[in-house]
Amino acid sequence: MKFRLTVLGFGVLGVIGVTGCNSSAESAKLAADCMTHGVGAFDRWKAKLEERSEPSPLVDPPRFHFNKRLNTCLMKVGYWSFAPGTRDSDVIDQVIDIYSNRVLLSSGYSNRWGADGKLTTRLVGLDELRYGEQLRDLMTK
Repeated sequence: MKFRLTVLGFGVLGVIGVTGCNSSAESAKLAADCMTHGVGAFDRWKAKLEERSEPSPLVDPPRFHFNKRLNTCLMKVGYWSFAPGTRDSDVIDQVIDIYSNRVLLSSGYSNRWGADGKLTTRLVGLDELRYGEQLRDLMTK
C-alpha cells in the first residue's frame, strides 16, 4: 500500500511517503511521527548551516519520508551558498537519516574562481545521475 501525505505547517512544506506498512493506521502514524521529528531535525540542521555560513544560504524546503525498509525517517534537504565579495558558491543536496543524524546521500558541486579568472568546479558526493537513482530508491520505499 502506498500512501502520500502533504502537510503545510511552520512555513515548511513536507512530503511524506510511507510504503509497505501493515495498515493505513500504522502508515499514518509513521508518517505523522516522521513529519513531527523531521520538522525539528530540519530546524536544527538549518540553524547549524546558518551558523557556519555568512550570509545565510538559500535553503530548499525539506522533504520527509519514513523508509519502512530502513525503519527510519529520512529528510531530503538542499542549499546554495556563496562567499561574499566573490563568485564562489556551493550547491549541495543531501538525504539525512534524522534518527541517527547521518548523511546517507550527498550530491552537489563547489565553484571556485581563481585569481586568473578561471573557474574550478569540484563534484561533492555522487554525480547527479547516481544521486537521483539512489534518492528515488530511498524516498519511495
